[in-house]
Amino acid sequence: MIKNFLNWIKAINIKDIYSFRNQVPIKEVNYAGIDDISKKEDYRIAISQNGKFIVTFDTANLRIKILENKDHRPFTSSKKEVNSNDNNKYCGLDNLDELDDIGQTITYFKINNDFMIEKFYKEEYKPSLCKVDSSDSDIINASDFEWSIDISNMQEINDGESFILIAISHINVNMDMRRTENKKIDNKKHDYKKENLNKIRFKCSSLSEKYELKDEGNKPDEACDIAINMKPRPTNKISEIKKGIAIYRFDLKKNQIGKESYDFNTVTCHYSNQISGICRFIDDSSKDDSKSLNDSRIKRFIILNFRGIYNFEFDDHFDSFNLNEKFEYPTNIRRELDIWYTDNCIKRLLSCIYDKYFFVPQYKNDVLLLKVYDLAKMELETTIKKSKNKNYFTLNSNDNAFSFSRLQLCFTRGNNTIRLYYIKNGLEVALKSFKEIERIYLLEFIENDEKLLIIGKGPKKEGLIFAIWDLYNTGKVELIEIDDFPTIIIENFGTHLARASGNILHIGNNGKVSSVLKKIEKELKQKKENEKKVDKEKMDKVANSIIKLLGKKPDGKPDESHNIHYNEKHMNFKPIVSEKEPWMLGDYDRHSYCLYYHNQKGAEVETLQLIVGRTTVQIWHQIQDSSRNKDELPNNGEPFLEYIWTNRIPINQEREETKLRIKDFKYGSNVGLHEKLDDFHLKVYWYERKDNKENSKRKSMQKKKSMK
Repeated sequence: MIKNFLNWIKAINIKDIYSFRNQVPIKEVNYAGIDDISKKEDYRIAISQNGKFIVTFDTANLRIKILENKDHRPFTSSKKEVNSNDNNKYCGLDNLDELDDIGQTITYFKINNDFMIEKFYKEEYKPSLCKVDSSDSDIINASDFEWSIDISNMQEINDGESFILIAISHINVNMDMRRTENKKIDNKKHDYKKENLNKIRFKCSSLSEKYELKDEGNKPDEACDIAINMKPRPTNKISEIKKGIAIYRFDLKKNQIGKESYDFNTVTCHYSNQISGICRFIDDSSKDDSKSLNDSRIKRFIILNFRGIYNFEFDDHFDSFNLNEKFEYPTNIRRELDIWYTDNCIKRLLSCIYDKYFFVPQYKNDVLLLKVYDLAKMELETTIKKSKNKNYFTLNSNDNAFSFSRLQLCFTRGNNTIRLYYIKNGLEVALKSFKEIERIYLLEFIENDEKLLIIGKGPKKEGLIFAIWDLYNTGKVELIEIDDFPTIIIENFGTHLARASGNILHIGNNGKVSSVLKKIEKELKQKKENEKKVDKEKMDKVANSIIKLLGKKPDGKPDESHNIHYNEKHMNFKPIVSEKEPWMLGDYDRHSYCLYYHNQKGAEVETLQLIVGRTTVQIWHQIQDSSRNKDELPNNGEPFLEYIWTNRIPINQEREETKLRIKDFKYGSNVGLHEKLDDFHLKVYWYERKDNKENSKRKSMQKKKSMK
């Protein structure tokens, strides 16, 4: 009896101790009404690795908005999937005007200086105009602190739960992003403390019933949510903001069946003031599976700063984050940071990161080495070797532009030359220079990695030039110039421009998110429509200038059966053939068109004539030159047949009624296809006689039957 009682007391104590260790503070947060902006907005943007979700951050007013990308362009194995009826997917050029606002708000909230959520906003909430606060006490040196933000892909757990993670870091540049004098990095000594991040949970009273603590018999392996009264912390002045990181886990659910629209239930915040740097979620996506590429799991959460790469361990449900390991930079990056970066190194580190890759150009023994590290595996993926080229030394490392597809890497040092390599074996597969571009700022694989978008600066114009290189048609490049495109985004590439998996987004000074690709496609569509319009006007102009005359018989009299057609620039054209269907015994209608006529005085005369007869369409060619012997000319200077087509009417059916009839003929420009010939369009039709043998046979059978 006493033994059982002691065992029961022991079980209770163990449960209480475990529950106490897993208690999570809960804070109720309400929706805000009128909430003025006190400072001029300063926005940042980040995009999830698959391009489906967006986070924007007004760093001046500490407002965060999570959106779903309605212009999302997933990697698919077929164009039918890309052009599906899903409202949240890219719908092709025909529906460009229907997607002016590409961001669909999931949640909108405000934090304080300690990363705590202060209030939520309705999805349609729009803040009032800025009331600038110029108090000197709230101003700090902008170079002392920077912000970094990132968003994960949707994380779906086996039991049907879905999460999105947002990471924010307030970076102390002096402490974490530059070399301090007389202080070297000791790789053998830990400069961090292994510990779990602090944790707090937020619930919005407008979304769920007011939380009440109930004894529901939580199991020992479940964390207990404890409701506590938390008074609002006094708001710190900007000058008192400390460095730190925060990771917000949003528990999401679909609010309508069949539509990709989400509501959130709770928000869990993990935070710390011990570390800061560039924050990144690294997904473990398989490049051989398009489905896993779009719906991949988070492999790591890392912080990159001057000292190295810090890894945070987490469980399957992202209920805890533990700083557990530090990785060192490659040797040449470590040396570069130690020697050159007594100032801010954020841009240098950002210039090395794309997707899950850390990209490092390096010179060694007059050879350029392009090293690609996989941040998910934390190992070297491939090394690309390139022989020495003096042009590579002319630009700063921050000018590097590169992008990764599933199979290839493209790279430029910022000049106008791009190289393509296979990631697996490092072989160079293509090299192309763009004369229209002086300097390249950005590269991105688009349209299922079949094309490459290039953003650069022209040699003379101040605006940006956009080029789309069709990688499977190496000679095809489409150039677009957008006059009203804000060039300042290139200077703020890491803050106002975000890209991932063929999605490129821009955030304006007003907080509006727009798709760069959509804007380019609109311009390209308009350009093609204008070109079609110009071509049509040219063709109409040429068609209206066609001159029609009667041919001449051998005796010089007009030949009413032969009609001659030519335009104004071929005024001296004379037919080189008149009748070229020798099987025709009588007279028949013919129509001749001048396709090309060139008469250089005292030298060569070249003529191309198209003639439409009773049953054929023929093109005849003649080259004459009085300064040359006839045997030096094609066919001794006589006309020769270049092309013939026939309607294949049998001889026994050929009649006046079955002759070829011209429905349409148009001249046009050559559009660069041929320097001599003008384009033309000819459409003919004819009638055929029905075979009456079967009818005759039936009549004969009926006669025989009647005679019997």
